[in-house]
Formats: sequence, C-alpha cells, structure tokens
Amino acid sequence: MEELTQHCADHGVIVCGKPGEGIRVTVADREANDAFAALAGGFRAAHGGPA
Repeated sequence: MEELTQHCADHGVIVCGKPGEGIRVTVADREANDAFAALAGGFRAAHGGPA
C-alpha cells in the first residue's frame, strides 16, 4: 500500500493510505479519476497484480 501511495504522489495524485484498510481516493473531476485509474493500472501491472 505504501508503494502505491508514493507512486501516486510522485505523479501528482494524492491519496490517503489507511494501514490495514487500503487507500482512500477522493476525486473531484473526470480528469483526476482518469489519472488515478491510469496510475493504479500501471502500478498493478508493474507489480505483478491481476489485469
């Protein structure tokens, strides 16, 4: 979880890591949602997660 939180921050998308629970994401517009979806998908693919 910490790696994904940092990966998002490195790309200008701020998320809130909740240890033991996951990551909280709040988006205000479609562009922010699309940016997070792209980052999360790329992170998952790079770290061997399911497609």
